[in-house]
Amino acid sequence: MIVVAALLRFDTLGARPLWSDERAVAAFVAQAEREGFARASSPAGPKSPRTEAQLSPLHVALAYASAHRFGGSPAALRLPSVLAGVATAALVIALGRALWGGPVGLVAGALFAISPYQIEYAQDARSYALFVALATAQLGAWLLFLQTRRGAWLVAFAVAGAASLYAHHLALVNQAALAALAGATALRGRIARDSANRARAFTGREAGLVALAFAAIALLYLPQLPNARGFLRSGVANALVVLAPSPRFVHELAGRWGCGRGAAAWLYEAAFVAGVFSGWRTGRPVLALLAWILCPIVVFSVVPFSKFFDLRYLMAGQPAFLQLVAAGAVACIEEAERRLRSSAPAHARTASLALASLLLLAFAVPAARAHLSLRRLPLRCSEFFLEPRILDLASGACRRYLVLNTLVPEDRYLLRVVASAAVDGSAEAVPRGPESR
Repeated sequence: MIVVAALLRFDTLGARPLWSDERAVAAFVAQAEREGFARASSPAGPKSPRTEAQLSPLHVALAYASAHRFGGSPAALRLPSVLAGVATAALVIALGRALWGGPVGLVAGALFAISPYQIEYAQDARSYALFVALATAQLGAWLLFLQTRRGAWLVAFAVAGAASLYAHHLALVNQAALAALAGATALRGRIARDSANRARAFTGREAGLVALAFAAIALLYLPQLPNARGFLRSGVANALVVLAPSPRFVHELAGRWGCGRGAAAWLYEAAFVAGVFSGWRTGRPVLALLAWILCPIVVFSVVPFSKFFDLRYLMAGQPAFLQLVAAGAVACIEEAERRLRSSAPAHARTASLALASLLLLAFAVPAARAHLSLRRLPLRCSEFFLEPRILDLASGACRRYLVLNTLVPEDRYLLRVVASAAVDGSAEAVPRGPESR
């Protein structure tokens, strides 16, 4: 599955030109080549990671190193994202094996490997694939610490958390989710009446180590605060808005995190629900995975912001989503085999393998169709900001498999206005989109 992930992400790595935000990274790298990385990264630099919202210190350092070693081609600038995407596939497999067992880890890794959404961002010379890799590593370290109570996992948790904050500001939301999970675990020990829940709670020493890990993350993040303030000030509308979750939003989200709309989205949703019930019944950390997925949605639904909404704001939740989808798929296969063993034991194994093959095809065929559609595009899907026609190419592949964004007229239902705020001179609360520029 790791090899498959690598092949799909390297497949069209340099086939399409850099788009607008990628060109900002290329401009910084070119400046760093001329003036030196330290000078280009200083606060006074015209495109330093401290003054440009779309640049992150950790990613531009890796992009600079890649371009310095392999040249400034699109493929070289995108290489850090590809490697991060492949690393995330390995992390998803390892996390699934640790939490659920080998079959779930393998299926989760396969779903991540073939995800059109993750393939697209792994070929993007921006920080999103790196952010997802580090966020997944931090979540995995946290869950393994809860499972083993070994201090080494807390060290990995703090390192991955600090690094993720230097990869993207969205990691702040993930720190909030993890802090809530830590608080819930500590509180459970105080209010639990049964010995099982008390055993899962922190001891005094463990609570101190957890607090120390969060303090280390906060301390390491302090130099990044100026960039965060610049990012928060980079509004694009004259109103404050919040996300407006609805059944349609959930279905569209599952479609992008799965392999498209229609039957593929329903399959992912059904497997996800089955995974939640199966994990709950077997004592897996379902609540932690759900909290990880839901926390960004809740934050963007409660805290007003002035930027448009894009699906990538939630993308760190996709690996956890795929863990539960994989768990549900494996649970259905195992349950079918168990029932067949009691009624037709001679054919139980064959029937379960046939069911597994059908599920594999049901997941793989839409992904293959999406990949073949997206790889034919002459421009990257993100280019719809500047080239609206990209949404209509290849039968609307970008819109169908990737784009969920309030700059697209069909997606305007995502936000609701909660207050007016003079952020810039635009005339509407939600931007009209590239076609009106």
